[in-house]
Amino acid sequence: MIDIHIDGASKGNNSKVCERRAYTCLVVPDRNEVLISERGNLTNNEAEWDALIEALFYIKSQKIKEKIRILSDSQLVVNQYNDEYKIKNVSLKFRYEHAKRLVKLYEIDLILKWIPREENYAGHELERRFV
Repeated sequence: MIDIHIDGASKGNNSKVCERRAYTCLVVPDRNEVLISERGNLTNNEAEWDALIEALFYIKSQKIKEKIRILSDSQLVVNQYNDEYKIKNVSLKFRYEHAKRLVKLYEIDLILKWIPREENYAGHELERRFV
């Protein structure tokens, strides 16, 4: 099983003077890989979902066929993906549907699990680089 730690973060605000800047991060400890992307003007929850979607694209691009465990400190994303929370926000619903389609299309054997912030390597990377 391969573990992939994911995190998304948004900095800034909605004012006309300062736009939010969002980032996503994937950390694959077994492969010693860290991938960080700037995502533009997104909410924190959108960035968290985008981190999951980027992880799915990574899995496909690396042709990983074994079981994958994606670890996130976002209870919202984990519980929405696992159908434990309803999704009312249109933008998040779109990301949920996109992620579900990718898992099916790419035939990914996926477990999405919540972990505390302290254990999330991706969160540590974002903090180290952007705080």
